[in-house]
Amino acid sequence: MHLKNVSLIISGDFYEPRVKQEIEEIEKIVNQIDNRDSTLIKDVLDEIEENLYDHPESREIYLTKILNDFVDIAPYLNIAIIKEDGIEFGKRIIKIGNRTYPGSLAVVHKTLIMREAWGNHGWDEVPITIPEKYAILCFRAFWSFWNQLDDLSTRFKLDLLNIQNILHIHGFERFTPFQNKEFNKPGLPEKLICFDSPETIKSLLEELKGYFNGKESELKKALDGERLNELLVFPHNANIFIEVFRRLKYNGKLLNQSTEIRDWICLNFAYRFKKGKIEKFIAFKEHTVYDNLKGKAGTEPAKKQRILQNLAWLPYKSKSQLDGEAEAEKLK
Repeated sequence: MHLKNVSLIISGDFYEPRVKQEIEEIEKIVNQIDNRDSTLIKDVLDEIEENLYDHPESREIYLTKILNDFVDIAPYLNIAIIKEDGIEFGKRIIKIGNRTYPGSLAVVHKTLIMREAWGNHGWDEVPITIPEKYAILCFRAFWSFWNQLDDLSTRFKLDLLNIQNILHIHGFERFTPFQNKEFNKPGLPEKLICFDSPETIKSLLEELKGYFNGKESELKKALDGERLNELLVFPHNANIFIEVFRRLKYNGKLLNQSTEIRDWICLNFAYRFKKGKIEKFIAFKEHTVYDNLKGKAGTEPAKKQRILQNLAWLPYKSKSQLDGEAEAEKLK
């Protein structure tokens, strides 16, 4: 509803006596977004990833529901969507597929193109209004979410565009709308793994290298996101190694989705299995890694088994602590 009203305000078609009140409501939302270090998109994608993993039999139905939630929103934010001008009852309308939208939708597209996607073209000298700012923030969040959801779906062998076409929904396109470098951030990195900073990689390498004697250079390549030609063998149980990366993720040091971290671990590492006289090296199993990364019951190592403890930059958090932080984030 806000996006429709924003489009009408920008175009000058909104009911004049209520413009001031609506702008005040929109300004409150803009301030909340500006003042909050939001992890909303990340949290939503994590939840989607977990549901896709846990319910393989209904993945396409689940994505269909998500697509349907964006039916009314996407046309305002997809500047590449094919649209036709028309007149209805003496007013301009926009037709997208078999749906009709107010002519103000085209005005929002023009605003987004001029101010955001095409690098402003001098518009940065024109003061931005609250409705325009709201539209731009929605635009950025929309494409960040969809690009990441598209990559996530691909990893589960699902095609968002195909599902969308079957439903005759016109929302997502596979293109990057940003030419402004500041916001031209792909949803997922080209590297196999992506940390928050070079300092984290350096510190992690220093802490882990003792577990991979003689393989420090290969470990550094793996942490830098390069693919290795051989598996690096961790000399202890699988869950001890995986727990380190679960900790890195919930502390914001590791930026990938859990399925990507899973794939990276399985691609580059093995672990030593020892039971009685039996000792062998075993490749990580995908479901085991994923369950450990998500903190499923019974997967975490005991406190005395955890490695890389007592690091100020990588604190351990219990399930109750993580649940408390998630609830606090929702209340912001």
